[in-house]
Amino acid sequence: RLWLALHEVTHRAQFTGVDWMRPHFIGLVESVLDAVDPDPKRVAVAARRVVEARRRGEDPLASGGLMALFASEAQVETLEQLSGLMSLLEGHGDVIMDRAGEGLVPSAPRFGRVMRRRRESVRGFAKVFQRLIGLDAKIKQYAEGEHFIESVEAAGGAALLDRVWEGPENVPGIAEIRNPHDWVSRMGLTETAA
Repeated sequence: RLWLALHEVTHRAQFTGVDWMRPHFIGLVESVLDAVDPDPKRVAVAARRVVEARRRGEDPLASGGLMALFASEAQVETLEQLSGLMSLLEGHGDVIMDRAGEGLVPSAPRFGRVMRRRRESVRGFAKVFQRLIGLDAKIKQYAEGEHFIESVEAAGGAALLDRVWEGPENVPGIAEIRNPHDWVSRMGLTETAA
């Protein structure tokens, strides 16, 4: 329990210790919800997106399930920002949990491995359901966020990573989460490690 509590305490610190985090997060969520449009034409747009994605050899549900398929262009942009933020927070939570757990929880490395395997091992109907509601994208956020944190620290240490907490303009989008060197470059650094 202590091991899981470390992850949740990290999230609490993220939302209470970074003064802009909570209003920024709520603003992104409200922006997505405010743009909800029950227009039946969205079904045709979503169907077109599925066909186009399949032609490109892509998984049309990979970016966030049905919600992302039915999203407007403005919502897609906001969802990408929100996904970047959530990946950052979840990855940071996992990294901090692992580091803090080493000295506090005797089996911390084992717990970390078990949790990561469990996130990746869903099969059958549960896997299909996760993809439809976008939960598989949420699960990917942990690994992608961890990779981002580790890559940024490798490129510039904790001082570089701390720049993400300076303001919402420094939060990586999902593309930067997946390509940390792009974020490092945006922060004005050149590096070879990320």
